[in-house]
Amino acid sequence: VSTQSTGTMKYLLLTLLVLWFYVQVNAAPKPNILFVHVDSMDGRLALPGSPALLPNLNKLMNRGVQFVNTYSPSPECVPSRSALWSGRRTDQTGAWNNGQGLPLDYPISMIKTKASGYDIKFIGRRDFNSKGDGYDPNKKNFGGDFPDTVSDSHTLSANLSAWLRSVPGLNLPQTAHQVAFVHNNQIKEYHTLDWNRSTDCVEFLKLRANNSRPFFLSCGFLCPHPTYETTDYWYQNGVDATKITLPVWKNNVDSHPVQRYESDTKNFTYWPGVNYTDQDILAIRHTYYAMVAEADAIVGRVLDALDATGLVDNTCLLYTSDAADEEDS
Repeated sequence: VSTQSTGTMKYLLLTLLVLWFYVQVNAAPKPNILFVHVDSMDGRLALPGSPALLPNLNKLMNRGVQFVNTYSPSPECVPSRSALWSGRRTDQTGAWNNGQGLPLDYPISMIKTKASGYDIKFIGRRDFNSKGDGYDPNKKNFGGDFPDTVSDSHTLSANLSAWLRSVPGLNLPQTAHQVAFVHNNQIKEYHTLDWNRSTDCVEFLKLRANNSRPFFLSCGFLCPHPTYETTDYWYQNGVDATKITLPVWKNNVDSHPVQRYESDTKNFTYWPGVNYTDQDILAIRHTYYAMVAEADAIVGRVLDALDATGLVDNTCLLYTSDAADEEDS
């Protein structure tokens, strides 16, 4: 489990290298590898005192090792994932923003893992390759459930914002005013895309229970990525509201230029006729924590299947996030 004391999660390069070395020197039997990754979860939420209630991650941490000084190589999603899968920094890969991931033919860790005798399966989120020569929208490498490249919306917004950055003082908002949506119902499986992905992961584990060949399974989930949206079930049952606090906010005069730019372009300081109240901010944070709690339950379904199939005794499990959100940011 990767956590982060300064606001983001991971950089598992060292962990993956150690695991790869372990696989090489312990050729028989090779352990299965289950890599579970969520999007935009702050690692500090897995530490004591978190407003989000995370029974499954707590159980996992009690059975494993926490990496509390790890970090993300980039605050943006695609560059962070590109570094994770390639084992190289952003300045080495050239994957600078959400519109520019790894080239389609870039060597990633899965190539070496497959060469070591592993069956590879991707389920859910990947989003680290750029479209380019040889792009096929129907191609799904390594058993993925959708094309491998970054989304069109990522590409358009990232490239447009990169162009706007070259104009001094033109810090126009890229996104709509951030609000929280809490739906008045008791639906537990609200983020259905990720729940369906967890079901696919469970079915894969069941099929592999009596297979002697080692596997690498990547389970990628979008939750708790914005937009901040949840149901009364998670808002009421997934969060300890007494632990929700207002973030420390620096005004634009005192903050770092990059923070000022992010505040403007992420639409936290500029919106005609709209100002954030303390209640607005607390509601957004409450909703985010509720989404983290739902992500915990989604991951818990996979962890339960690992135990139920007996695969847990010969499986190395890694859990992380690409970057962080919300916590004191």
